[in-house]
Amino acid sequence: MFSYENFTALQEYYSIAVLPVYFIALFISWKNINFRYLISMLIAIELFDSATYLHIVPLGSVYYLWGAFVCALFIIPVMGRRLIAGKLESKFAFFKQAKESYHFTKQEGGLLFLYFLTAITFLITFVEISLYKIQLTSGVPFRIHMYGPFHTLISFFELFLVISMVVGNKTRQEEGHHNFA
Repeated sequence: MFSYENFTALQEYYSIAVLPVYFIALFISWKNINFRYLISMLIAIELFDSATYLHIVPLGSVYYLWGAFVCALFIIPVMGRRLIAGKLESKFAFFKQAKESYHFTKQEGGLLFLYFLTAITFLITFVEISLYKIQLTSGVPFRIHMYGPFHTLISFFELFLVISMVVGNKTRQEEGHHNFA
């Protein structure tokens, strides 16, 4: 049966798989400046998250606030990519091109939903643990039973959306279509 140890191992495999999947997606989508820009930003945020992880975890429940903050960092490139490119277009030709070729896909809408949902689970967990610490609740059932499975499912869907966005674009390019929406 599916044990806690197997589930924990699955979570660890996911944390190792994210960056390689992003780099593969970047390689596949290199010709599409819109996806190259998005995935490059996601890689940068993932690297930042990985670099800070070991420093944040020892802070205890503050980790969950940090997690919600990192989710906001992931939301920014999806929602504000065009605005960021607009601010930088006068300094770098890449951003001028990125602004001109910007388009929002359904998969990006899905990513926004998943990042928002993840932020909510971090905040719920933070509140639950805080209430437990001040002894207003007798346990942390959301953290114990829901937090891990939610994050694993959300993470799986996130990678699926990134891969489907890139592979779908690659297929359309090979067929000669240029409609990216």
